[in-house]
Amino acid sequence: MITNERQYKITRAEIGKFKEALDALAASQAERTDVHPRLLQAERDALESQLQELLVDVQAYETLRSAKAPVIEVRNFSELADGLIQARIASGLSQKDLADRLGVKQQQIQ
Repeated sequence: MITNERQYKITRAEIGKFKEALDALAASQAERTDVHPRLLQAERDALESQLQELLVDVQAYETLRSAKAPVIEVRNFSELADGLIQARIASGLSQKDLADRLGVKQQQIQ
C-alpha cells in the first residue's frame, strides 16, 4: 500500500521502469535463442505480475486521494493501521498535516 506522496512518486517511476524492461525483453526475445522459451515466458510473467501490483497500488492511492473512495472498512485489529492511513489519504491530509492537527511530530505518524 502506498502511504504518502513520496511513495506514490517512486511507484510511478518504478512503473515506467517495469514497462521499459518489458519492452526491452520483447525486443530482445528473438535474439535470446540460448534461453529456453519457458524461462523467457517466466521472466515476462514475473515482470508483468510486478507491474500489475504497482498499477493496483497506484490506482488505490489515486482513488483515495480523489475522495471517491468507498467506505473504509476495518474488519479486525490488524487492519486498523491500514484503515487509518486510508482515512488520512482520503481526507487529503499529509502525514505532516495530520501530525500538526494532533499536536505530535510527523515521525510519530510515520
